[in-house]
This record gives sequence, structure tokens and C-alpha cells, in this order.
Amino acid sequence: MSKKSSDIPPGWESVSLADVTIHSTEKAEPSAFRDSQYLGLEHIESGTNRMSGTGDAGAVKSTKAVFRSGDVLYGKLRPYLNKVCQPDFDGVCSTDILVFPQSDELDNRYLLHFLSRPSTSEYATQNASGINLPRISAKVLGEIEFPLAPLAEQRRIVAKIEALQARTRQAREALAEVGPLLEQFRQSLLAAAFRGDLTADWRAANPNVEPATELLNRIRQERQQKWEEAEIAKYAAKDQQPPKDWKDKYKEPEPLDELAFVDLPELPDGWGWTNMDSVSYRVSVGHVGPTSKFYCDADVGIPFLRSQNVRPRQLSTDGLNYITPEFHETLQKSQLHAGDILVVRVGANRGDTCRVPDGYKELNCANIVFGQPCGELSPFIELFCQSRLGQTLLLGMSTGSAQGVINTKSVAELPIPVCSYEEQGEIIATIDAALDGVNEIVRAVSESESDLTQLDQSILAQAFRGELVPQDPNDEPASVLLERIRQQREALSVGEKNGKKTTRRRGKKKAEA
Repeated sequence: MSKKSSDIPPGWESVSLADVTIHSTEKAEPSAFRDSQYLGLEHIESGTNRMSGTGDAGAVKSTKAVFRSGDVLYGKLRPYLNKVCQPDFDGVCSTDILVFPQSDELDNRYLLHFLSRPSTSEYATQNASGINLPRISAKVLGEIEFPLAPLAEQRRIVAKIEALQARTRQAREALAEVGPLLEQFRQSLLAAAFRGDLTADWRAANPNVEPATELLNRIRQERQQKWEEAEIAKYAAKDQQPPKDWKDKYKEPEPLDELAFVDLPELPDGWGWTNMDSVSYRVSVGHVGPTSKFYCDADVGIPFLRSQNVRPRQLSTDGLNYITPEFHETLQKSQLHAGDILVVRVGANRGDTCRVPDGYKELNCANIVFGQPCGELSPFIELFCQSRLGQTLLLGMSTGSAQGVINTKSVAELPIPVCSYEEQGEIIATIDAALDGVNEIVRAVSESESDLTQLDQSILAQAFRGELVPQDPNDEPASVLLERIRQQREALSVGEKNGKKTTRRRGKKKAEA
């Protein structure tokens, strides 16, 4: 049995897992466990030894494995998920879970922590069979080397592991509170910005800046001029002169319907409310329809944005697709430019918004609503859309299905607060500086969480090298445990040869005629 490894302390034995454990093969039919608690792999958290709940055993229709309070359960399907737990109740579980009953020769918490080690998970993953649904068999798992400590030391090791893990868990819980606090700070900052509170002192020191009314008048003129230039270019491309009344085709944007938004907060003097359509050259929607056959390699294609690429104030290139230049040319209406405001119209991240950054020569999109703000408004509008008020307005204007859709009309009508360009710049700079500090804290939290994970792994590694607690020469050596296990297994084998069926649980033998 013993492998006599030189890497273990005196009094320990290096054996295989199968030398000291026997996984239970006890099964039950559905009719036998209607009132039992059921555990599937989905009820066991990865890497935490915790359960997220139990299932409805009455709804289970196939044979299941039986476990009892104190047994260790090990998920053999996709073992890289490291799903191991020890329920404190009797029940049934998925047959993709191995059940290790309690034993008189082994502290089951010691076994639990051994099976939870990253190195055990790595061994199981490397030795699993199957590609889409990899599983580690009980036989192969049983071949892993197992450092058997004296029983008294096992208990000391378990106590030390759990005391240290309790401290790292408390640290994680403290870190988990940082994220919500930072989000509260972020939203408070944005709320103060768009109430005008953030720059109240700045306005007092700069009373002569251009008021929003004048800025919006200039933007209306700029919007019409941009339209006229585009129309002249169209006629020139056809080698034609514009007709006499061509300017009459220009449509003034619909002004903000103040009666539809009676709950908009009051703005400071010099500010004003408008809507996206009034301050944009146009508001439109990306291509809707089949696109995959036009995908091509990045080195020859045009970047093609989808909803997943739009994140709050960030254009993500994760999973970015590319379309052929020829297809891009046919999609004139969904071509994007730097500064365009993108809005996810439907799906899990509906309402997420960001601005197209500089650096893209050509860009196209699918199923995304976008506006092309006039002048220098784009960064300010992008920031407003991140605020709780901006998000509430966007999501509140959803239409259609149960999940809701943010359509082009909704974005065109979206209320937008406006102040002077100078004050917009002051707001953006102040918020960016504050959010840089927030991002530094987020990075520090992430690093701390990573450090805690490494610490937990180090604790387990030290435990099973015999370095976590001191050895006691008065402990009964592990070799004596192994001898008792050998004798019990020999007795079990004799019982089976004599025609008796023996079930072994918790280190006790029960024979049935």
C-alpha cells in the first residue's frame, strides 16, 4: 500500500487514494427518494466547498447516488470546475458525483480539502476521458498519490486549514463590499455633475460663459449646414445642380416634448434641456439582417460592431467581427464615425452606451442605435448616458416585447442636459480624474483577490506537505491506520467469498445474509 515517499514527514504514509477510501456505489430509484433532498452539480459552487441550494428530488426521474450526512461529494464531470462539498444532511445526488462515505480511519474534512486542492483538480482534468463532457473515473482518481497523516494530525490540519480559510473568507467579504461602494460613489459623482453641483464653484468663478440657449442655436445652424453640404455632395456626385427649392426639404428636429418628461430635474442657470435629435446630425440604427456570410479576416475586413462590443463608456474588441469592404459599401446608413454615440437596443446589456473613439478609419455595425452629435457634445452625452438618470430615461423609453427594445425614435427623443462647452470640459475632466482613482482601487481589489486565491492554494499545499502544523511524536503513526484498513478489507473480501453482501459505511461493516 505505502509508497514511502521521501517528501512526507515522519509518521506519515504516501499511498494512493484508493488505498484509504472506498467510494459508495449505493443507488436509489426515483420512487425511493421523493421526500429526499437532491444535489446536482449545479448546486455545488466551484472551488468553495459550498452548496448554492438543493433541487426537487420529486422531479428527478432517473436512478441517483445516495449520500449521507458527512459524506464527501466530488464532481467527476468537468473536474476542472473543482466541485467538492460535504453536506450535513442525507439525500441523493447526480451519478456524475462520486460519494466518499465517512470512515473511522480518515477524517472526511481532511479528504474534502485534499480533493479541493488545485493539484488534485489538475490531475483529474489531465486524466479525464471525453472531449465535450470530460469525466474522471473513480478508478483513475483513486490512483492519485495521497499523503496520509496520523489521524490526530489530520484533525489538527483540518482545524488549521479552516481557521486560515475563515480569515481569507472574511477578507474576501470585505473586498466584495468595495465594488458596490465604488459604484455608489460613481453614481453620486455623476448625479452631482448633471445637477450642476459638481461645477457650482466653477460657474461662480466664470459667470460670462456662453449659455445653453446660444450654444443650442449655433448647433441648430451647424446641423442644417451639415445637411446642406451633404445634399450638395449628392447632387455633385450625379453631376447635377440642386433644384431651386432644394433647401425646403430640410426637416427641423422635433423639440423636446417637455410635457412627456415632467419629472426632469431642474437645471442651473445657463443650462438647458434638449433631445438627442436636436443636437445630432442624424439618429439611425445599424444593419438588421443576415451578415455572417459577409464575414472575413481582420487583415482585409472592416470592423463590424455588435451589441456585445458596446460596454459602458468602452468600445470592446472582444469577439469583434469583420465584414468585406464590398458589403461595407452597401451599408451606407450604418457606417460609423469617431464620436458617434452607440446604444445597445435589445438583449442582456440593453441600454449600454459608449462613444466611437478616434482611430477607426472605417467602421460598421449591426442592430445598434446610434446618434452623431454635433460639435463637441459627444463626450458629454456619453457621460450623461452612464448616469442613473440617463440610464433610467433610456430604459424607460423601451418599447415592444417583455424585455423591451430601445428603438431609433426613443434615442432621438432622449432628453439631454446641455451647458457651455467650457463647463462640459470642466465636468468631464473632474469626473475622469475621480474615476481614475476608482479604477486604481478596482485594480488593487482585483490584485488582493488574486493574492487571497494564491494564499488559499498555498495553505492547502503546505497542509499536505506536512508543513501547516507541527508533528507530534506521540500520535499513532499512519502505518497503523493502513494496517487496520488492510485487515478490514481482507475481512470484507472473505465475507464476499463466503457469499455475503457487505456494505461498508463510516468504517463499519454490516453483513446481510
